[in-house]
Amino acid sequence: MSLNGKSIHGRMAEPAPDFGVAPSQTRTVAPPHDTLIHVHIVAPTLVGWGLKRLVRSAGSPFLVAATSPTLSQAMPLLEHDPPDVILLDLDDGYGPEHVADLHARLRAKVLVLTCASEGQLLDRIVQAGAQGILLKHEAPPQLLNAVETVGTGRTFLSRRPAERASMTLAVQQRSREDQDKLATLTRRERQSVEALVSNASAPVKVVAEGLGISEHTLRNHLCTIYSKLGVRSRLELHAFAADLLHGAKSRPC
Repeated sequence: MSLNGKSIHGRMAEPAPDFGVAPSQTRTVAPPHDTLIHVHIVAPTLVGWGLKRLVRSAGSPFLVAATSPTLSQAMPLLEHDPPDVILLDLDDGYGPEHVADLHARLRAKVLVLTCASEGQLLDRIVQAGAQGILLKHEAPPQLLNAVETVGTGRTFLSRRPAERASMTLAVQQRSREDQDKLATLTRRERQSVEALVSNASAPVKVVAEGLGISEHTLRNHLCTIYSKLGVRSRLELHAFAADLLHGAKSRPC
C-alpha cells in the first residue's frame, strides 16, 4: 500500500547513520523488549525521509508505522491505526489549532518538531494538546529521547529550565481542564463511559445490556456525554477517557 507513492509498509534495510553517540546516550527509558513505540511522521518529503532514517537506525523500541507529507494525507491512516506518537513538523504551515484538532479527534500523543522559539507560542502548542516539543537545533539523539519520553506517556520539553517550568504549568492546566470536564458527568454517565472504554469493540447494545439499561437509554447518555466532554465519536471518547479515568477515580470526593 502507498500514500502518494510513499511506502507505508514494513521496515526496509537501510544503513544506519553514525552520529558518534553510543546507544545508551540516546534513550532515557528502556521499555520491555516486546513493547514497540509506533511512530507516524508528518513532515515534508525530504525532512520526513531523514527523520524516518534516524528513527529506524535506532532499532527497538522504535517502529516507524508510516510517513505522510501533510496532515490531511495522514488523517485517514491516523484514524484507522492510531500510533503511539505523531511526530509533526510544525514549521510546515501548522499551528496550535492543528495540534488541538489532533488532540480532540484522536487524543494522540503529539511530538512537535520546530524552529520556533517564542515562549508564548510554545505554551499555546502545549495547551493545545502537544505531549512534547523538540527544537530543531537539538542533536539527533535528542529526537530519540523525545520520542521515547512521549511514547511512554511523559512530557518532553526542549527548553531552558525557566521556559520548561512555564510549559509544564501549561501541561498541568490542560490536564486539570480535562479532569474538570470528566467531573461534570453524573454517576450513571461515568458508569457508561467506563463500560464503553472497557468494551471498546463491543456494540452499544451489548454494552447497554451489561449496564442493565436499554440501547436507547445508553445512546441518550452518549449524546449528553459527547456534549460535556467535547468529543464526537466513541473513538474520541475512548481516547479522551482512557487516560483520565484512573486519575479521576483516585481523587478524593
